[in-house]
Amino acid sequence: MQSPTKCPSCGLELGSYVETHCPQCGVSLAPKLPMTVGIRLLDVLISLCGILFFFASAWSLGSYHDSSSLTELYAGAPYHATTFRVISVQYTPYTAGIDGAASTGPSAYAIGIVEGQKETMDLLP
Repeated sequence: MQSPTKCPSCGLELGSYVETHCPQCGVSLAPKLPMTVGIRLLDVLISLCGILFFFASAWSLGSYHDSSSLTELYAGAPYHATTFRVISVQYTPYTAGIDGAASTGPSAYAIGIVEGQKETMDLLP
């Protein structure tokens, strides 16, 4: 036999038949879910980290595939040293715009001839 229960708010005897609400004060007697804001936030952060991990993995796999295909393009190609005959050298110093908004870094490059063709070479790392 079940023991009688009381409403936690008003103390009304509910008897052996427990309702979902107290008939006198209207307090909900249904069990509450143990879901707090912290647990919900933790669930969202774990999901977000999982999604970011998936996209980072997909991006890195794509980058690796792209770089390995460029390596295969030159694999086995003959290498022969040639000379770079310099025709002219160009240097542009650092320029700063108004309040540093449109600034450009220094650039240095050489124009020369390699195997009869005109080419440029960047001189800064």
